[in-house]
Amino acid sequence: MHNKQQGFSLLELMIAILILAIGLLGMAAMQSVALSSNQEAQIRVQALAIAEDLASRMRANRAYVNITMTEYPLMTADTDYNLYSTADFNDAEDIPAAVTSATECADPEAATDETTFKARMNCRATADITDIRRQMNPDTSTARLLPADSLLYVVCEDKVNVDYNDLDDADACSPGSIYTIYVLWPLSPSNVEAGQVANANQLNARCAAKLVAESSPIATNNAGCVVMDIVP
Repeated sequence: MHNKQQGFSLLELMIAILILAIGLLGMAAMQSVALSSNQEAQIRVQALAIAEDLASRMRANRAYVNITMTEYPLMTADTDYNLYSTADFNDAEDIPAAVTSATECADPEAATDETTFKARMNCRATADITDIRRQMNPDTSTARLLPADSLLYVVCEDKVNVDYNDLDDADACSPGSIYTIYVLWPLSPSNVEAGQVANANQLNARCAAKLVAESSPIATNNAGCVVMDIVP
């Protein structure tokens, strides 16, 4: 009697290779999604850190943020003295040097004219904003914390008095007002390829509204966003 040695036929081998290839393609797709998700998570952590940094600086400079005309007679308009909610955080070019000279950062109450008072009051805020701008738009792309074209906005929503009529509040952005910090960034091509593109209903409604209000180049269906509300 002859012992028959049986093995795989060519057809069986090809079918096995096909099944293995399909499995490997699935794993590759999962790896791509995992990598893009990890990248997006890292960006979100950085954006949150920048927002928290700015919020901490504003709280530390609470006396400036909550300045009112009643406290300082030299003031003529509250909004002129709050750089946090009026400065441009998004200019990548010509980042100004922080104001640190002793003259410019002297006691504002010792000033005798509005111009000097304003410069001294804005001194610390100018330094804070300069630091945040450098984080948003560093001098070199290798040091960039967020993707290019990322944006940061600070909006002050004036407090509502006990009778819910904010018109009774004479001081704009007076103590008790809510400051909203927005940090927005464009999703990377890898996120788009992995299908992680939000539609208009998935992006935070406040973020989407802010992008539209600012005529931002970042499309609402291709943006990431961190929003932080604080009362300094």
